[in-house]
Amino acid sequence: MTFGFRDLYRDAWALWQRDRAAILPLAGLFQFVPQWGLLMLVPSAPSAPETVDAAAMEAFTAAFTAWIGAHGLWFVAGFALALFGTLAIVAIEVDRRAATVGQAMLHAGGLVLRYFLASLLVVLPASLLVGPALALPAGSLLLGMVVVWLLARTMLIASIIVAERPVGAVKAITLSWRRTKGRGLMLASVLAVAIVGGQAVAGAVMRIAEPIAASPVAMAAISGIAALAMTAASLASALLGVAAYRRLPVLV
Repeated sequence: MTFGFRDLYRDAWALWQRDRAAILPLAGLFQFVPQWGLLMLVPSAPSAPETVDAAAMEAFTAAFTAWIGAHGLWFVAGFALALFGTLAIVAIEVDRRAATVGQAMLHAGGLVLRYFLASLLVVLPASLLVGPALALPAGSLLLGMVVVWLLARTMLIASIIVAERPVGAVKAITLSWRRTKGRGLMLASVLAVAIVGGQAVAGAVMRIAEPIAASPVAMAAISGIAALAMTAASLASALLGVAAYRRLPVLV
């Protein structure tokens, strides 16, 4: 089936318009609220060093390890809640038995562990590239491109786990990889607009907030705007995954 960038965004927008009454509470409760809490309460992770040398990388690694030890559990919890919300939203779209928000949440609850495992299996290879990428000129940009490409090749996982259950984590990754073969760059460009756009808006908003960080009310408002941008990106990615799943041929 032939389709392109605009087709997927048109399909995703149609899904949103049709089902936003069911999607909004799921995205708000499981994606927006955890992200807002993390932005308000958890300090930002240490930034990668601008000068790449042994001493700078060693200092960055030590600082990042300490940050993970202090705050990593909160991010894992937020990640898990976001995955649950994504799975429930996907269930609304691809599971005929999930006619209500409650049913979608119930079905997502039974599948979230395998989706969590599949997501970890996708994130792990990308995390192994962080060190080598930062040692290269423009390494952060290269790492971002690789991560978006990986996400594009595995963007069908949630839909496969919900619509074709019982499907294990590894099987879902394999099926997504097969069905997106030959379309990786196109799908990566589709996801990049949503992900990079959301992250860019959130990053810009949080930078604006730095001079007023002492005001809890202002920080809450600014963090809410940033969390909204990131939630919009996450929601768009989920609906784009459903749109791609419906258009790509079923391969076993």
